[in-house]
Amino acid sequence: MVEGKDLVNDYLQAKFGIVGASMFDKILAIEYREHQPSVTRNATETKEFAVRLKEAFPNQSFRVEDKIVKDDKVVFRYEWHGIQTGRFMDWVASNKDIKTHGIIIARVSADRIAELWEEWDFAGFLRQVNK
Repeated sequence: MVEGKDLVNDYLQAKFGIVGASMFDKILAIEYREHQPSVTRNATETKEFAVRLKEAFPNQSFRVEDKIVKDDKVVFRYEWHGIQTGRFMDWVASNKDIKTHGIIIARVSADRIAELWEEWDFAGFLRQVNK
């Protein structure tokens, strides 16, 4: 059973730049792997991504909509919001107000996130960035 601090909130705060990316050092296991449909990241790459995201969307916010905890897994659905004021991936700053949502499944081991799977509305994100 997953116990201890709220890793969900800590993870999202680090990913979306509410707290510094150094938070990942406290919550991600050494062997951490993040899986998305076209990307797999280790802990260092996850930190680097969070820094780039914060540079492009310095005023990000999020809200956890649902959270389910069972055995060693935490599942959460979130809504994300930010205004793109910097370059992100291949997109120059658009100054557009972007909202999206996603679902994450995290496997926890020894009070750290060992593995994470994320699906998010990338198509909706692209529609808003490219309006």
